[in-house]
Amino acid sequence: MLDGIIELFMKLKYLVILSIFIFEITSSQPFSFNIDKELQKGLYFFNLENPTKSTDDEAIKHFLRIANLKPRNKAEAIKIAKANEKLGVINQTYSQNQKASAYYKKSIQLSQQNNLADTSSFPSILYLSGLHYYNSSYDSCLYYLSAAETLLDKNPKLPEAERLFNTKGVLLFESGNFRQSLVYFKKAESLLGTDLLSNFNNQALALQYLNQPDSTFKILHKLKEKFPYENAVNINLASVLIELNQPLKAISIIGKPTNDSVTYLNTLGKAYFKLNMLQKSKEYFIKSIEINNTKKADKAYSHYYLGKIAAKDNSHYEALFHYQVAIQNIDLFFNQKNIFKNPVKTSSGFYSFFVLETLAQKALSFGQLYKKTSKIYYLRGAINAFESFRISANNISKTYNQEEARLDIIDELHPKYQAYITLLWDTYKKTNELKYAERAFEISEESKATVLSLGINENALKNNSDIPVDLLKTEKILQISLSALKKNLEKITEKSQVEKLHRAINETEMKLGKLNENLEQFPDYKLKKFQQNQQIKIDVLRKHLKKDDVILSYADLENKAIVFCLTKTKFKAIAIENKAHFAQKIKDLKAQNREQKDLKADKIVHQYLIKPFENILKSDEHLIFIGDGNTNGMPLECLKDQNGEYLIESHPISYLFSAKFIQPSKKVRTSNNILAFAPFSSDKNSRDFLPNSKNEIENLPNSKLFFARDATKQAFIDNAKDFSIIHLATHSVADLQFPEKSYIKFQNSKNHKEDNWLYLFEFTAGMLKNTKLVFLSACDSYGNTNLDGEGIRGLSRGFYLAGSQSIISSLWKAEDYSTAYLTKKFYEHRADGATFHTALQMAKLDLIEDPTMVQFRHPKYWAHLVYVGFQKDHEYWIYAYLKYSLGALTVLLVIFLFKKNFLSMPKS
Repeated sequence: MLDGIIELFMKLKYLVILSIFIFEITSSQPFSFNIDKELQKGLYFFNLENPTKSTDDEAIKHFLRIANLKPRNKAEAIKIAKANEKLGVINQTYSQNQKASAYYKKSIQLSQQNNLADTSSFPSILYLSGLHYYNSSYDSCLYYLSAAETLLDKNPKLPEAERLFNTKGVLLFESGNFRQSLVYFKKAESLLGTDLLSNFNNQALALQYLNQPDSTFKILHKLKEKFPYENAVNINLASVLIELNQPLKAISIIGKPTNDSVTYLNTLGKAYFKLNMLQKSKEYFIKSIEINNTKKADKAYSHYYLGKIAAKDNSHYEALFHYQVAIQNIDLFFNQKNIFKNPVKTSSGFYSFFVLETLAQKALSFGQLYKKTSKIYYLRGAINAFESFRISANNISKTYNQEEARLDIIDELHPKYQAYITLLWDTYKKTNELKYAERAFEISEESKATVLSLGINENALKNNSDIPVDLLKTEKILQISLSALKKNLEKITEKSQVEKLHRAINETEMKLGKLNENLEQFPDYKLKKFQQNQQIKIDVLRKHLKKDDVILSYADLENKAIVFCLTKTKFKAIAIENKAHFAQKIKDLKAQNREQKDLKADKIVHQYLIKPFENILKSDEHLIFIGDGNTNGMPLECLKDQNGEYLIESHPISYLFSAKFIQPSKKVRTSNNILAFAPFSSDKNSRDFLPNSKNEIENLPNSKLFFARDATKQAFIDNAKDFSIIHLATHSVADLQFPEKSYIKFQNSKNHKEDNWLYLFEFTAGMLKNTKLVFLSACDSYGNTNLDGEGIRGLSRGFYLAGSQSIISSLWKAEDYSTAYLTKKFYEHRADGATFHTALQMAKLDLIEDPTMVQFRHPKYWAHLVYVGFQKDHEYWIYAYLKYSLGALTVLLVIFLFKKNFLSMPKS
């Protein structure tokens, strides 16, 4: 009996196991032809030309039947991944973004787990980036876009590539990097399947923000001809007209759309604001906010303008409310309603630049309330808002990796820094508390040469971080390639070739941008990059100054100018109230020097700039001048005091782009050997002939010299990194319209037909990493293009960025003979142990006092050479100390020997 029960139980056990096995098979996996059948049915409904909710539901039903299946082979994995991808698209269409994200991720996971081709995962990665863009998740959007770009690099023929480039372009645009966004829009334009209406609209917007109205109009007019009834084109065209101060024409063009879109209402509001019709402008912005589906970014824009309207009406408290709401809507990590609170660290993502604008406006409203009431908490509100602006601006500037993009943003930020300095200065005058004047100096110096300083610091960080050497080599190759393409563009005029080169430049800029994004994936470099600060503190600055160093810094503000004077122990600041008169005298002084006219402005400028600090600036003290605005490119050496004495007679003078560059000299591995070039020293029939250039360099000590045909650009590139001093006795040309096209002339190579011009855009980071001084005796080598907040942009700046610690360059067209004289004397004084700035001062005094050089005493012949740099390198005074100490010891030894009768005078 028991045996029978056991036997029955065993049979039932096997039956149950068999049933479970069959159930698992049938329930977990239909036959493969069912997967294919369900996918095809789903795709049929998905691809209908005019889909409806019911057809989409049918598609979902079929896709769901296979979406969660486990694939048994690659063929099934492809189909199941496709089903998940389409489910993501449908859910995204109905704003079910969380579900859509889950399906896209499932599709990507299936592709990766089963090693499917890139074509399988690419669409889901791309759509997921778009989903994060819609949700304003900057980092996630960029992560998936970068992943999609990596796949596209491996397989350039992947479908929907144009969507990637357009999305990346929009992402860069909305983060404020308009220049790089344009690169991506142009790439998308070249691909099949691109929506040209949307693409050209995007290009026009980017060009508008890059202050290129002519190019913007050209694109928009073409679009208007092709799409005359397209509202988006009319609205964008109206936006451009508003920026060009033509609001009435903008209103006439914009027309009336079929529905009250947010963009339409905001554009009209802005047009009426420009016309100063504040009530009407306000109505449009309020109406925009009231639309239910208004995106947070659009609400922020409306509140920003409502704040500006309130500020114009002197309702600054109301303005502060609107600015606060604007920041809340645009910064995802900030939800403070309290107007005295500000973002601690602004996101580097979407609309980050807009946050900076709003913070600055908020600070100005607080400032007006303080001015009206004298209540200290309003002053604190203004300073705190400006400080939040300053910190955020510093962080956001670092997110842009290319110099041109950084220069674009600095151009917009500079007026805000000026407003902050003005607030601090006005508070100083109102309270007589020196701390406000000192802070004004610190902010003024922080705002100068920001792009140059960032570039130099980041180049140093890259070489001392966890970035692999091969990646840095790739970066350098791309930079050189980009320079070569730009150089070729200068020589070609044929339209098709120009277009081809522009495409190649576009591709290279994209690769360089993507490489820079990849560099930030290395944690050590990224941490160091964002930790470095541009902050200036007087107490820290003083640690780097010597007892005889005197900083004289000029701040060019909107309605006034301030001059700061700082030493190791003293600080003083004065305002130049009659700024227009001072500016005219500077202009006259520059012209009188260049044209060899009698100097009439020298004493007046001295009275404005130097005389107020005579009690601080003692004779023989080292004067460090940091210019701004029209004082950039002005030689202080030729200023005269009331006794008719030149400033150079009592002070060695250095120039700096900013006090940020006052720091200890870096150690270099080269000796004090000199590399010198005189490319045009022999051919008397050449219009480039410089008859005294050979004399200028032939007797330089410890030097490697290149004359005439040997003085090629390639010889410079091959040797520059190995010498601490480089001397170039040649020609240079400054391009005023496009400073990056300024160049230095070398000779053509004997063996190669290469271009003999070294352009500014060809200078690469680290090219001069071991260089202490570059002496550019070439004409106009200092530069002539002034950028607000950044200083003179020219060849001097290029050598600085390439790694040189200091530069001597020429402010105007140099005279060959007097320049050769100054050079010879400079190196003689250097041999005696003088520092760079002192050696240059002494050389100029030698010329002024030399009776054989009487015809060259006008400042035109000696004031053109200026020293840019801060030399805190003890090797020179140690050298002089040892030299004179050795001399003294020798004398003492001789006396001692005489006394001991070891030496005696000869007897007669």
